Amino acid sequence: MTRITRLSGALACALGLMAPPLAAGPGSSFEGAWESYPSCPAHVTKDPGKCSYFAITLYQRGGKLCGAHTYATPDAAKTDDGDAPSITGGIAGLLANA
Repeated sequence: MTRITRLSGALACALGLMAPPLAAGPGSSFEGAWESYPSCPAHVTKDPGKCSYFAITLYQRGGKLCGAHTYATPDAAKTDDGDAPSITGGIAGLLANA
């Protein structure tokens, strides 16, 4: 396992611990794309040359969830592009487990 893979796994776990379980309202879907710049120096916003980058894309079909992730260190010195499906899970009621 490469260092960047361990790092992205740790980041995903940290994000999961900080956030409540993923939930959708009635008639909603978990599908979508999200991005974040989780590590930027002070007074820097969304600069790929100076910030790390994390993104996920999720797809839903019935009670199944899948998707892919991307993580890059500043200036893309190291990257981890999760081959789809790098995220898999299921949906029970209004909660998703990945």
